Amino acid sequence: METKEHLPESENKRCLRAYWLVISPVVMIAVVLVYFLVFSTIASHQWVRQHKEAFSNETNELPEKDFFTDSTYLSLQNQLSFVKARLKMSATDSIGLTVKLTDSTLALEISGVTIHTARINDIDISPSITSLGQMTISKFFSVPLRVKQAFSTIEREPITHVTAPEVNSEELPTTAVPDTSRRDPVFFELILANDFRISVLQNKTDSFKEKKQQMVFLSKRAAVRFWNNFRGAVQGKLPAYTPEIRVKVSIADARILYRALPEKGLVCIKLY
Repeated sequence: METKEHLPESENKRCLRAYWLVISPVVMIAVVLVYFLVFSTIASHQWVRQHKEAFSNETNELPEKDFFTDSTYLSLQNQLSFVKARLKMSATDSIGLTVKLTDSTLALEISGVTIHTARINDIDISPSITSLGQMTISKFFSVPLRVKQAFSTIEREPITHVTAPEVNSEELPTTAVPDTSRRDPVFFELILANDFRISVLQNKTDSFKEKKQQMVFLSKRAAVRFWNNFRGAVQGKLPAYTPEIRVKVSIADARILYRALPEKGLVCIKLY
């Protein structure tokens, strides 16, 4: 009889233990996610505040504050900032990238001359960028931003120097090596100075391979940022917030843009 009386109690304990074994990880994950989301929100607000304060002295020097709300003045100011950035980039005698969202174009330039233009099919901008305000944005993009890191699904094509053998051209084999990289989907991300990044994706992902590669590429980049920010959040540090401009172009243009831009190239951006 005693065994029968204790059976329900032992069963309840086992059920309760199993319940906590299942629910505890879920609760812990939920707490961590909420904690991380709160820190990420604070980091984004801090990024906006810091950049507004960084350019507040320059805007305070302007005598007519009423101009700040005038659309014509703001348009001219944005155009002037973009021209200044392009002039500074052209002085480097290297290929640079211009991102002109007003015309939905990406362009490769060298010494101020456009050598290739790509049409943007889709644009996605982090809300924190637009919340800076047009006046701050014009100051922010008045200088070209340096590429610090680049990540892509394709390799850059290196320039190789081959010494031809001292034989007649008729004796050389005529076998051609196909470029298999042209079959690979193209997605790349540029990490710029001032905590900024630009993601360029091919506009069409019709095949399963292309959709899978895009998902894998974006997931890997998001996982790296999450892990780095999570480690900082555990230590009580704010996550490193990096706002993003994401655009889609044709696969041919995406390949050309990535392979032509130097590893530490410059990027000029015109948002308005």
